[in-house]
Amino acid sequence: MEQDKTSTRRHLAAKTRQYQAHSITWQELIDELYKATAQDKQDDLISELFDLIEHEPKRGGFLGMKEKQWQTYQTRISNVLQKLEQDGGERNYKQI
Repeated sequence: MEQDKTSTRRHLAAKTRQYQAHSITWQELIDELYKATAQDKQDDLISELFDLIEHEPKRGGFLGMKEKQWQTYQTRISNVLQKLEQDGGERNYKQI
């Protein structure tokens, strides 16, 4: 069971990195995250990643986030991805 959780977390981290590299669409990533959270609603780390991606703000321009704020937001996403990639992270993850 723990192996499945670790595998799922690493898969989602890889998919998120693909999204960041513009290899998959936002909708494809959201679909993957939705499936994972539907399977395990108590996985706080996956839920945090889902929330960050789902509410990722626009960068710059009208109604967009300033560059420094956007970079801080991206750092939060990177921190979650690192946790997902390290042995699946902690089970009862708390927001960074």
